[in-house]
Amino acid sequence: MKPRGVEVNFASILGMIRISKNNWVIIAGLLVLLILIGTQWLLWRAFKHPETEAKNIVACDIRRHCILSNGAMIQAIGKLNAKQDFRLVVHQAPVQTQKVYVEFSMKDMDMGFNRYQLLQNPQNPTQWTASSIRLPVCVVARRDYIMTLVINNEVFEIPFMSE
Repeated sequence: MKPRGVEVNFASILGMIRISKNNWVIIAGLLVLLILIGTQWLLWRAFKHPETEAKNIVACDIRRHCILSNGAMIQAIGKLNAKQDFRLVVHQAPVQTQKVYVEFSMKDMDMGFNRYQLLQNPQNPTQWTASSIRLPVCVVARRDYIMTLVINNEVFEIPFMSE
């Protein structure tokens, strides 16, 4: 005995929904895009600052030589804006330095994953350079950036204004 009520035949409903090949391509593209965005977000969260603890706030002009508490000096060469590349040089880094990288953010604003690895100068092991840095774009036209510089496990935050 069949229960009384509405009978639904799912096969006939699925038969009424027809998706063209073009729509399948769009759906597949959106799924791939969603997976890529999710992967980037996970990588950004995983590698934000896993090995660092205390931060040193440094008030200086990075267009000139900023002297950090570990004795290193940092200088940005070129225009600091999101439209063109600039160069970043760390002079007199501690001799035992194994890694130097930099990231850019804004207060109360997530700028996404934008880590730049600085490379050691083979002729001068206390000098580290990144030659093609570009600031992340701010969609609300703010110019107040924070540069987070990591030398080994020491973190320095240097606020500055873009041009």
